Amino acid sequence: MTEDRKEYMKFTFRWGSIIGFVTFMWYVTGFFTGWERMLYFNDLYFIADVLLIGYMIISYKKEHIEEQLKFSKIMSMGFYSALIVALFYAVYFLLRITKLDPLFFQVYMNNVTQVMKTGFNADYSQILTPQTMPLFKGAFVFSMYITSFISSMIYTLFLAAVISLNRKIYGR
Repeated sequence: MTEDRKEYMKFTFRWGSIIGFVTFMWYVTGFFTGWERMLYFNDLYFIADVLLIGYMIISYKKEHIEEQLKFSKIMSMGFYSALIVALFYAVYFLLRITKLDPLFFQVYMNNVTQVMKTGFNADYSQILTPQTMPLFKGAFVFSMYITSFISSMIYTLFLAAVISLNRKIYGR
């Protein structure tokens, strides 16, 4: 691994950790204060997440003035940082369903089975036994990881497109 690649990976890991820690603290604070039940709690997080990803891109641009920041470089930066951010998000939900609010998962699965019962006319509640609950919890945490990763990549895609389009419109 070259020295530039090591520095690049350190940069994305550092910013992924920063954004991930902010994500973790945002949701923990929302849980303990009750703000997570507010209507705009997740919308404010969306704005904060997009701003932090944008600031990560701007910081990289400032540190590497001589380098042309291409669309692919922004996307790879977002990819590596999104892996870390999603890990923090999944850890929050793992902590939530095991320690903070053990009934959260039960209520969540009850709601899911009710929706499936009305939508598909099938009763899946018999599948939810104490033996299968760890499997469903693992699948839930993994799905939270995947959805967080995908959403971070969509935000990065949006920002990379705006930056690239801006560069093409206003010259180099």
